[in-house]
Amino acid sequence: MNLPVNKIHLDFTRGDNMDFIEKQGFPSDKILSAGVIDGRSVFKDTVEAKSLLERVSASVKNVEASTSCSLQHCP
Repeated sequence: MNLPVNKIHLDFTRGDNMDFIEKQGFPSDKILSAGVIDGRSVFKDTVEAKSLLERVSASVKNVEASTSCSLQHCP
């Protein structure tokens, strides 16, 4: 969290990044690029992505929605 960057991207579709953010917090001077849209799936999951984004937004001041990973392999 102390890196000299303005934005940090985290994947919220896998792993326990949400638990980490809720327990440890997130710096208010940085933007969180929240990977709430599953980039490994070709199926639309807007309900789950919206739910994840709402949960992240409750804990982080500056949030933007993003894909969980690169989309280079999606059709």
